[in-house]
Amino acid sequence: MFDLFCYAVAILAVLLFVGEAPEPTPDPVPPVDDLPSLPELLAEAEALTARPVPAVAAEAIAPVAVARVEVEPVATIDYAAMTSVQLRKECSRRGVAWRGVRDGGKHLTKPQMLEALGA
Repeated sequence: MFDLFCYAVAILAVLLFVGEAPEPTPDPVPPVDDLPSLPELLAEAEALTARPVPAVAAEAIAPVAVARVEVEPVATIDYAAMTSVQLRKECSRRGVAWRGVRDGGKHLTKPQMLEALGA
């Protein structure tokens, strides 16, 4: 422990007595204010808004015809005709919990899955 203390004192002595003084830092450069003033900004904005707006071709603003598409109604899904495996996939797809939700960690039965799906 004493060796560590002596070593630290020796390093401190070398730094204090032998070390060179740091070079003085130069005076800081004064900030440059190159931002435009408010009157200059307002004058520039007025000059920009005073320019005429270029004319737009009539074809660019002409209305476009919209086609109507007849959509066939979506067929309703017959959940009652599905197997339990298909119902489990549908429950998973729609975010309905079916795995281990009954007492004892059992899965939903087919009638319970039909009820949960709102069929």
